Amino acid sequence: MIQTAIRTLFLLLMLAAPLRAEPLSGQQVSDLIHQALAEAGQGGTPVLSLHRGFPPCSTPPTITPGRAGWSAVDITCPDIQGWTRRIRINGGQPLARAARPAATDTPATQAIVLTDSLPKGTVLSRDHLTTGTVPGIGQDGQITDLTSALGRRLKVNLGAGQALLARHLDHDWLVREGAPVTIQIQTGPILIETGGIALQSGQLGEAIQVSNARSGRALHVTVTGPNKTKIRPNIR
Repeated sequence: MIQTAIRTLFLLLMLAAPLRAEPLSGQQVSDLIHQALAEAGQGGTPVLSLHRGFPPCSTPPTITPGRAGWSAVDITCPDIQGWTRRIRINGGQPLARAARPAATDTPATQAIVLTDSLPKGTVLSRDHLTTGTVPGIGQDGQITDLTSALGRRLKVNLGAGQALLARHLDHDWLVREGAPVTIQIQTGPILIETGGIALQSGQLGEAIQVSNARSGRALHVTVTGPNKTKIRPNIR
């Protein structure tokens, strides 16, 4: 009687104990991954041997994409003592990168720019130049007066839309050092002209020094044209 009761109790305990889950096969995991890929609208094939074994899991595992997208997936067992395995997907699509917003705070400045690409040696005309906007806050020697560039010769090749700088242009010497010049002296309505020698090279409107051909005295003048100068007011 006692032995029968013990056997019955043992059987009841055996029936009450949960059945142990079986290990998952590579085929089962592969099928789960294919199903998850199809539901997500993804292609690709798991890089997985069908003979590979996985730990037991008493509840259906979950399949989620990796951090980089569907180029890899994580298979996770949600049991209390669960586990996670990462499987690479051949042909899986990575997550699309968000487009960078267009920069809106880039500083810009007005400049004299070329309308066409021009080779070295080109003499600039009005058709070659226009006013445009260029990135940045301006460069040293940037030409800002279009008329000051007309008739000047390019020292380098320049591309269309490029800002024109002083270093791109040959010096526009109207008077060259050592050359004979005409010196004009304005006294009221009377204009007196005399000869001299340039002590410096100068461009239109530039202040230079010349020497009077008769006295040899150095004079401060302004360049007014080709080999022409005029005494600066109150300076002789």
